[in-house]
Amino acid sequence: MSVLFTAIITTNDWKTLRERNRAILVEQAQQAGATRYRIYRNVHDAAQVLMIAELPDDDALRELRRALCEQVATLAVGNHSDERTWEPTGWESIG
Repeated sequence: MSVLFTAIITTNDWKTLRERNRAILVEQAQQAGATRYRIYRNVHDAAQVLMIAELPDDDALRELRRALCEQVATLAVGNHSDERTWEPTGWESIG
């Protein structure tokens, strides 16, 4: 069963985050087996980042989480992130 990983951080260094995403994070998400990986910016708080990755299982999630923590933790204000793991309910959905 696939799992969804979300992480919310606050950063003031979008330039470095973008560079690391291009150079490292996308490839690491692919290597971990991510079927989806995206970064969002909060519309009402431009410093807030939402990272989402859909992965095939918990082992893949742990692999990607470790890589994300290494690359993103130094960019987070106060080195704090709110990380969660989600699993599908199997209910009707779109997409």
